[in-house]
Amino acid sequence: MKNWIIFISILLLLTGCNKSAENQHSSQNQCVSTPDTILRVATISRSTSYYTLRGGHEMGYDYELSKGLAEKMGKRLEIKVAKSNEELISMLGDSADVLAFPVVINKTNKEKMDFVDKETITHQVIVQKHRRSNKQKQDVLDLIGKKITVVQGSKYHHRLLNLNDEIGGGMEINTVSTDYNEEQLIKMVSKGEIEMTVCDNDIAQLQRRYFKNLDIHLEVSHPQRNAWAVAKNDSVLLKEINSYFADNEKTINRLYTKYYEPKVSKSKDKDVPIFIDDKHISVYDSIFKKQADSTIWDWRLLSAIAYTESRFNPNAGSFAGAKGLMQLMTETMLALGANPKTMLEPEENLRLGIEYLNRTYQLIQSARTNDDRIRLTLAAYNAGLGHIRDAQTLCELHGDNPAEWKVVKRYVRLLASPDYYNLPSVKCGYLRGSETADYVDDIMDLYATYRRKFKK
Repeated sequence: MKNWIIFISILLLLTGCNKSAENQHSSQNQCVSTPDTILRVATISRSTSYYTLRGGHEMGYDYELSKGLAEKMGKRLEIKVAKSNEELISMLGDSADVLAFPVVINKTNKEKMDFVDKETITHQVIVQKHRRSNKQKQDVLDLIGKKITVVQGSKYHHRLLNLNDEIGGGMEINTVSTDYNEEQLIKMVSKGEIEMTVCDNDIAQLQRRYFKNLDIHLEVSHPQRNAWAVAKNDSVLLKEINSYFADNEKTINRLYTKYYEPKVSKSKDKDVPIFIDDKHISVYDSIFKKQADSTIWDWRLLSAIAYTESRFNPNAGSFAGAKGLMQLMTETMLALGANPKTMLEPEENLRLGIEYLNRTYQLIQSARTNDDRIRLTLAAYNAGLGHIRDAQTLCELHGDNPAEWKVVKRYVRLLASPDYYNLPSVKCGYLRGSETADYVDDIMDLYATYRRKFKK
């Protein structure tokens, strides 16, 4: 019975995503509530505002601030996710009390809503590779004769067209379809596949967490004021939010730094060798072999997962709060019936990581081959099964095979695009899909190396 309860808990955590505006999502324990005990917050699913990770773990600058506000007010937080800025604004006063998203402060919006005092200022920037020779473009006139890639019809496209007129022409504006988004184009810049792109400075700052070789200093637009908003003349709630922001300035600054201004890591973790000698992958080989004996998992594959997750560092911690060799979240350990205080114990962390993999593997019934099933399991371990099921749903909608990883992977990447994660059939919203796709590939490539070099 206990195992069955754990199984149900995991199932609920893995599949509990729902980002539709028509459905309510409670970010705190369920209880009998009245309108006076609920804070209804609307936002948009994206990498800086709100998204979910494996185990249903919720993240985002606006989400964390909303959670703190609800706790201060003694209310239960209810997150509602809009598909666009237009839908977000339409929800205010009807299904949402607060717009927890950087809404543009302009004359039209000021007639519809009241803005909180805490503002952010954004502007569009050129994203290009940083060069030691300092030859990256530092003036808009330097863009003449340069190829800049943006999504067709996006606000960045429109801005470049206007800027090209302002400087007398000469820029080569290359457009791509809406299958791409800012994050994918930024990655292409980092890899040298395109020369440069344009995005908002806050998004560019966040992406430097992942791509450390970028320069984002060249501004190509005027500043734009943005802030949270409440319904027109809701002075009581407006005063409550302004008071919360004023009293928690340090917390707000910490969260802003966490999501928008990540420090460029000087860590040497990526330089940790993939094995320590010709006979050992890591100092934990005996633990991996012992745990693998009673499972379907090859100890060399488990080692590849642990290397990718933590570089075999039992004290490793992630941006999202995952810890240990297998980078487990507190919510995951609790769902598995474990004590989070044991999270950093290597053998226990590995045991629970395997248990999580087993549960996920069992939930993935439709796979073309066992290799596909393993890859789908790894993708779900990284992103959460809900997101992978969203990608499989997109496969089916487009007439593709949802049981084949190389097919599903294409749609996993597309879950970073609003044209896809805002579709009604997509339940879990935004996902940094390129990271999940690369995660699976990296592990399986490393596993192949371990298979060639080390005996089972």
